[in-house]
Amino acid sequence: MESSFIEIGKTRIALRDIKNYDITTEEVRKLWKVKKKGNIIFRIITQILLLFASPGDSPIPKEIEKSELVSYNVLVIRTFQGEVYEFSERAYDIDISQKSNELNKLLKLR
Repeated sequence: MESSFIEIGKTRIALRDIKNYDITTEEVRKLWKVKKKGNIIFRIITQILLLFASPGDSPIPKEIEKSELVSYNVLVIRTFQGEVYEFSERAYDIDISQKSNELNKLLKLR
């Protein structure tokens, strides 16, 4: 039986309504913290300084914040009614290339 809808997540789109679709990318900044470790001499000196510092004072940060740009694929579907649906690999647990292949097959059948 031929399907007349494509389902992505909880969204169902009628194939007859699809005007076009394409794949784009989005870049998202990913942040994380890394514990800072110095060499052994630096750590010993730091511990000695911390002994003389008042409680709560820490001259050396214990963690460093790092970041990088991560790229995700986004499937953009436009309908004849002017609606635009965007499905990102980051937001949905889907394989964009697999969904694109599925769309290709379904749209050729209509």
